[in-house]
Amino acid sequence: MMNLRIIGINTLFMIPGGVGGTEQNLRAALTSLEKQDLEHSYVVFCNIENYATFQFTNPLWKKVLCPIRAAIRPLRIIFEQLILPLLVIKETCDVLHSFGYFGPLICPAKHIVTIHDCNWRDHPEDFGFFERYTMKMLIELNMRYCSSIMSVSEFTKRRLIHYFSHLKRKIHVIQSCVSEAFLKEAKKKHMHPLYQKRFVLCVSGMYPHKKIPYLLDLWKEISKINTELHLVLIGKNGKDEHHVKEAIIALSQVHYFPQVSLRTLVSFYQHAQACIIPSVYEGFGYPVYEAASIRKTIFVGKKQLYLKPIQKRMYELSFDVLLDVKCILSKLKQGRTKNKKSAEMPLYSESIRKLMMIYNNYYT
Repeated sequence: MMNLRIIGINTLFMIPGGVGGTEQNLRAALTSLEKQDLEHSYVVFCNIENYATFQFTNPLWKKVLCPIRAAIRPLRIIFEQLILPLLVIKETCDVLHSFGYFGPLICPAKHIVTIHDCNWRDHPEDFGFFERYTMKMLIELNMRYCSSIMSVSEFTKRRLIHYFSHLKRKIHVIQSCVSEAFLKEAKKKHMHPLYQKRFVLCVSGMYPHKKIPYLLDLWKEISKINTELHLVLIGKNGKDEHHVKEAIIALSQVHYFPQVSLRTLVSFYQHAQACIIPSVYEGFGYPVYEAASIRKTIFVGKKQLYLKPIQKRMYELSFDVLLDVKCILSKLKQGRTKNKKSAEMPLYSESIRKLMMIYNNYYT
């Protein structure tokens, strides 16, 4: 019987519902790997918060509980650097794949890191001084010493090469995609989630580059013109969160939900008049692709962040309040809220096949 190579998966960074697109990328990748990969055995290193949320039925997969909480980041990083390498040895892993920007600097196995964006370089305003310095040091040292770097999109790869051209040969694109769970849920018809009110949807974190304060400025003006159109904002985390929550109090036509279930999220997408994602920087941008998969018209902060097949269903914000208000209300009045054809969406099955080939390359 052939001895299966062992792939370790580092999920110590992941707080369920607390790390945005990085969690979506991790969960979708593991779901696809479990279904498709029969050539490797997997050991998933979990923290206290996420251990119970992973349920694997494949006998080639196992979980290892690490006695730390990702919410206590300094302790998590210390554990990751000092103890995780020992667990990798204990579990005889041939490869360790860290999905959250960085892992142990000294790794006893081949080490792969997934980089979701270059925001510590491109948007340092998203971080406090100490957090920015720590991120920069850990990520860039990991990139130097790891075996391979996985970027989640061509855009992220271009930004990585811009700053780290000497590492170009070890950077690979494993394209992120809308999860199979989302697409499956979107095939169902869901009840209206907001008492039949007409609304525009925004799903976003609240970091400065996401431009949520600007969106609320827009809605102040839209509310003066159209008193029946509401804004639904779903998301949390980021330096602007406190300011945004305070601003929402004065806006009666804005409905805020820090977090919702997948079923509720899909129902909001299905019944939205349109979606607005004002972010000017995204490694992948899950909400835009989710909205496109449901054939919604989307207003975005910057078109070039996204794949060309879905750009045709987008309108780019000018970040001039009067012009953007006029554009949004005009398109909604015309009824251009849903596209007739579905966009060509990247498939996780294709991305996972490429990832499996990279795993295999370490043994040939």
